[in-house]
Amino acid sequence: MWNSIANGSSDASVTAELPVTHGLYAKKYKGKYVQLRKNLKGAQTGLAVPKYMKNINTVDDLKNK
Repeated sequence: MWNSIANGSSDASVTAELPVTHGLYAKKYKGKYVQLRKNLKGAQTGLAVPKYMKNINTVDDLKNK
C-alpha cells in the first residue's frame, strides 16, 4: 500500500494509519504521500482466538499452534 502510493501506481488508500504499526512506513515514505483526513479515531489492533483453543491466554501460548 505505502509503496504503491509513493510510486504513483495507486492513487489512494482508505485504511487506518496506526502510528505504531505503520510508523516505519510513514517515516520511510514521508513527503511521498498526502494524508487527506483521518477516517478513524481511536482504532486499536488485537488478537482473538476461537473458544476451541482452550488454554490460550497470551501471545506466547500461540507459538506452537
